[in-house]
Amino acid sequence: MNNNFLTFSNIDDIETYNKIINKAKLNGLNKNNFYYIGDTLLSKILSKKLMYSFINNSLIIAEDEISFYRIFFYYSIKEPYCNKINLCKPAVIELPYSKLRENRIYSDINFVKTMGFKLGRNSAQMLLSSEDVIISNSKSKDYEIVYADPSNLHEIFYNIKNTFNKLYAYIPTEDELINKILNNKVYIAKSYSGKILGLLNCCSTKSYAIINHILVNQDARGMGVANSLINKYHYDYYDRVKGFIHWVDIDNIPALSMYNKFGYNLSNKRAYEYIK
Repeated sequence: MNNNFLTFSNIDDIETYNKIINKAKLNGLNKNNFYYIGDTLLSKILSKKLMYSFINNSLIIAEDEISFYRIFFYYSIKEPYCNKINLCKPAVIELPYSKLRENRIYSDINFVKTMGFKLGRNSAQMLLSSEDVIISNSKSKDYEIVYADPSNLHEIFYNIKNTFNKLYAYIPTEDELINKILNNKVYIAKSYSGKILGLLNCCSTKSYAIINHILVNQDARGMGVANSLINKYHYDYYDRVKGFIHWVDIDNIPALSMYNKFGYNLSNKRAYEYIK
C-alpha cells in the first residue's frame, strides 16, 4: 500500500492478529474502535483484507474495501497522537456508539482528527418492535411489490452502486446480491409494464430484520413506492423477528419522518463516519 507515513504488513491468520493486539495492550494502548469489527473478524482475516502498522504508540489496521480503506485503531489515552496517514485511496473510520458511551467518543474523535479525518456522515439507529407493526392492505394501481428474480440482478446492482455513497453504504458484489435475490431478501416495485420503480434490500438475524438499501427512482417518487416496499418487508418479517432496525442520516428529515409514521423510534445508538 503506497503512503507517505506508514508501512503496512498483512494479517494472514488469527495468530498474527492476536499477537499484534496483545502487543498493543502490553504497550498500554487502551482506546480503540475494534468493537466495530465484531463477528466478521475471522472472515476478514481469511479473505486477506486486513493490514496493520504500529506508529507513534498507536496501532492502525486497514481493511481493504476495494474502493476505500476502513480504518481501525488502538491508541494510548495518555499519548493519543498519531501522524496523519496518507493512503492511496479514500479511508473511512466508523465510530458507532450509544448515549451511554458519549463521553468516551469525544477522545476517539480527537484522535481521529489528528490523522486528518473529517466528519462525513452522522447517522442514527431507528427501531420498531414487531408488536407495533401495522400492515396495510392497500395496493397501488400503478405497480406491484414482488421478490426480485435473477433476471433483475444487473439492473439492481447498477442502481445500488450508482445511488449509494460507496464510502458509507455497503455495496454488495453481484455474487452476494444474487444470493440475496435467491433467498427473497430483495424486493422490487415493478410497474405493470415491467419497469423497476424502486427496491428494498434487507437481511435478518435471529432477532432483527435490517434494511441494507432502499431506493426509489426519481420518476417514481410521490407514488408511495417506499411505503409499499417497507409494508411488504414488514409483512414478511413481523412474525419471524422481534424487531426492525434501520440506520438513517440524522439530518435526513424526510426519511426520519417516513419511518416515524411506520412507528420507528430513534434508539440511543449513533454512528459518526469520518473520511480522509
